[in-house]
Amino acid sequence: MGRIRGVPGDISIAGEKARELIAKSKGVSYMAMARKLLEDNPLIFKDVAHARSLIRWHTGTLKSNGRTNPNPVSFINNFTRENPYGLPPSHEELRAPFILPKVNNNILVLSDLHIPYHSIDALNVAIKYGLENKINTIFINGDLLDCHQLSKYEKDPKKRSTVQELTAAKEFLQTLRKLFPKAQIYYHLGNHDIRYERFINIHRLMLQDLFGDGGEMDLETRLELIKTKVTLIGDKQITHCGITGKLSMHHGHYIFRGATSPVSPAKTILDKMSMSMICGHTHKISEYTKTDGRGVISTSWSTGSLAELLPDYAPMANNYAHGFAHAKIKDSGDFVVRNFRIYNGKIL
Repeated sequence: MGRIRGVPGDISIAGEKARELIAKSKGVSYMAMARKLLEDNPLIFKDVAHARSLIRWHTGTLKSNGRTNPNPVSFINNFTRENPYGLPPSHEELRAPFILPKVNNNILVLSDLHIPYHSIDALNVAIKYGLENKINTIFINGDLLDCHQLSKYEKDPKKRSTVQELTAAKEFLQTLRKLFPKAQIYYHLGNHDIRYERFINIHRLMLQDLFGDGGEMDLETRLELIKTKVTLIGDKQITHCGITGKLSMHHGHYIFRGATSPVSPAKTILDKMSMSMICGHTHKISEYTKTDGRGVISTSWSTGSLAELLPDYAPMANNYAHGFAHAKIKDSGDFVVRNFRIYNGKIL
């Protein structure tokens, strides 16, 4: 590799120049460094190819006589086929949607149960409807749990503990599985559900010291979702019904921001997302339709809740209502959605 004559084992002058440049360079291509070396040291380097070979040798990316440099210079090179301009490494997250299989075409959408503050009367109505209409899919669209004691707000010590909430939610899912033994059940996390995950992440090291790291703290394990064959969907994922995605679902907590919900949640969904979509979160029942310049119709819905209507955080004039939705998906991806209201134990 062009060592100084008479001094075996030493690095050549050209090699020293190459190592100096490599050490102060970051994210620069080998060819750019080679041109710089030749420009600054025209008497040392024969040509660009000679300079580039030395750079590759001293960064450990070139073999000579079957061996690589035993003492390469630390160097970060961002140039790849996918990154031809050597842009710095990215931490970009590509959020792929969750795709409901085509066979999940008769869907009962339940949202905002807030167990253990669920309404048994409202749930009875929704479950009875699902049984009578032979649904093959149940989509729990967020806030199955309430996680009152894990919230960042003031806690009422008289309210039920987190362990009691998790136990009640597990019992509910087991009951749902017995009632619908062949149905696919999906559980999409909402803003109340992720209170649990946030608490675990903040205190994970302490909890691991106390209880070990056997994975028993995770929500999937605590609710025995694998045992009851319930599929968990992350709160940052949008769910598309079928590969066409003509109808989508999400809890909605990233769509509705701020202390109060809009007068028409469905209009906000369509204005922000520009797609046909079913959301929960607001506990309000609404529907809104737009027709674009091509005559294509898009409709969004916000569904009612299946929990107490006057919770401590909104004890009056909140316009909350009980409800659920039923979506039927055709082979073409076209769909029919019915957004039901429940009042006094009956569907209106």
